[in-house]
Amino acid sequence: MKKTHRTNIKKRIKSWKLGDSFRQFVIVTAGIIFTFIGSDLITKCSNKKEMAETMLLIKEELKYNKTQLDSKLRFLESDITMSKYLTDSNFEFRSFSADTLIKYKKLITTCYRFSYTSDALEVLRNSALIQKTKDKQLILSIIQSYDMLRHAEESIREYSSIKSNIIEPITFSLKNTERENIFGNIYNHYELYMTDTMENFCYMVAFGYFDDTLFNTSEYLGQVIGMLEEKFN
Repeated sequence: MKKTHRTNIKKRIKSWKLGDSFRQFVIVTAGIIFTFIGSDLITKCSNKKEMAETMLLIKEELKYNKTQLDSKLRFLESDITMSKYLTDSNFEFRSFSADTLIKYKKLITTCYRFSYTSDALEVLRNSALIQKTKDKQLILSIIQSYDMLRHAEESIREYSSIKSNIIEPITFSLKNTERENIFGNIYNHYELYMTDTMENFCYMVAFGYFDDTLFNTSEYLGQVIGMLEEKFN
């Protein structure tokens, strides 16, 4: 009896040890699993927050660039309009009202500069978010936006360079007294700048110097900004 009793006790002790070890194993394993799950959730939340913050920067930068571009496009549209008026009238600008000549006089007085910022885009490119995001179309749209801004900057710079080579030599050649007398009369002002070279320039501007891409850029930027606002509001 005693021997049997001792044997039963040993078995119970062994079973307890095995059970304790198993429970400890389960607890440790569960802890590791939950640690990985928790770590993964934290990483995902962190990535999501980083994406939202970066896209907010992109949106604000595109809005700023769009505002700057829109102001320059209005000047270009003004130049195009006046160039068409002049070419259609065979440059009989003295038949125009003084108000019209004054309204569009930037054609013969002003050169435009446009530059855009891309700091937020560089933040996106230097992060790992491009590889992690599932919305590849949105990334492509953002990159396309900046490519169009680059094209706009180049187009406006080239246009301004051509224009400045025409009007600046005339302006710099004037003496102060001549400048006061001529600029005081808008018709004399146009008379001074309407050289053969300027007339050729007006034909070029009136009949398609700028391609549609330049003037479509602002609309496209607006669409991408809308996409960002909807997705990362």
